[in-house]
Amino acid sequence: FVVAVSAEETKPKCDANSTKKEIEYIHNWFFHDDPIGKQIAQLAKNWNETVQEAKGEIRASLAEYCRGLKNKTA
Repeated sequence: FVVAVSAEETKPKCDANSTKKEIEYIHNWFFHDDPIGKQIAQLAKNWNETVQEAKGEIRASLAEYCRGLKNKTA
């Protein structure tokens, strides 16, 4: 038990800042330097653009449909 206590005291403490920096480094390396990471980032970018376009088309279609309903009731 005494050995466990002394070993525990010598463990390096992990602070939140170094862990955050490590995660940021890995994230940046993966999405900017790794070929697969670059491909994933490009797919995500394309997905976001497609979703934005579809969202606009759906909103326009819904607005047109609502105008049609208003005209029928008027």
